Amino acid sequence: MRPLPPTRVWLQQTSGMFLASAVLGPLCDGCHSRHDVLHYVPQPGKLVLPPLSHAQDAAPLFETCWWVPLMFGLAGIILGTSHPYLDRVVSEERFGREPRSPPGWVATMVVISCFCASYELSGVLAQAAILNGNADHLWTVDAPLFAVAAAIFAAFERTIGGGFMALLTAVAGPVVEISLINFFHLYTYSAPDFWGIPSWIPWVYAAGAPAVGALGRQTIFVLDEQYRAEQQ
Repeated sequence: MRPLPPTRVWLQQTSGMFLASAVLGPLCDGCHSRHDVLHYVPQPGKLVLPPLSHAQDAAPLFETCWWVPLMFGLAGIILGTSHPYLDRVVSEERFGREPRSPPGWVATMVVISCFCASYELSGVLAQAAILNGNADHLWTVDAPLFAVAAAIFAAFERTIGGGFMALLTAVAGPVVEISLINFFHLYTYSAPDFWGIPSWIPWVYAAGAPAVGALGRQTIFVLDEQYRAEQQ
């Protein structure tokens, strides 16, 4: 049985996951502001790129705040480290099986691309539902996004630990958003369903868990290989 990577490797992986998530997270989040689904309230450190269109009601091209990369970076650390660790705990210690192999960079980029596409899709579908009165959004927004999240999990994850993290992310993400919206009043959704958030946002979070998990697995594998080569 291959031993767990040393602390130095985990720290390197943690730094990489934070940086990657701090960049990619706000870019994905910008899909929602671009489609007029989410907007940050005026506050210090708010960044807004004006729309390309000169229409009076055009949504900004990009919108974020200084704390958003930090939140996404923290989430990246949690998901990126937990997936390879749970692979060991669940597969080896629980069932006596070898943990899953690293996905490889091609598969990692594909699942990340699928997650980014699901984020963009959520903005497109939610914007269309709002324009249509938001009456049938459970079928026109929630159902497609749930199907996409399930497909991403089935295609790229399919592990017990990964399923647990996807479920945890789908619950914890909205809970954090409820706090940020209702207690800190940092941003608002254009068409919330309960406690300030839309009913479809858990499926976006669930779709992200396999993507960040794949990046975490591949990153820790590469760093561990480099460490072992240095020790020889």
